[in-house]
Amino acid sequence: SCNPRLVACCIAEWNGQVLLCRRAREPGLGLWALPGGHVEASEPVQAAAARAARRQADAVVDDLALFRVYN
Repeated sequence: SCNPRLVACCIAEWNGQVLLCRRAREPGLGLWALPGGHVEASEPVQAAAARAARRQADAVVDDLALFRVYN
């Protein structure tokens, strides 16, 4: 079996609304989702969430704080 990978998503506001992206991959191809992606080894969770927002929505986010952890 493989180890689970840590994923970080970003809850960002844009023009008074929550920023969402359309998924480009399965699972959920074409569905709306928060920008997010896998956390690299030794990468802070906030940095991973900011990187995902930049890559997926060309959004620059800062002052990120942990919102919730799911197991």
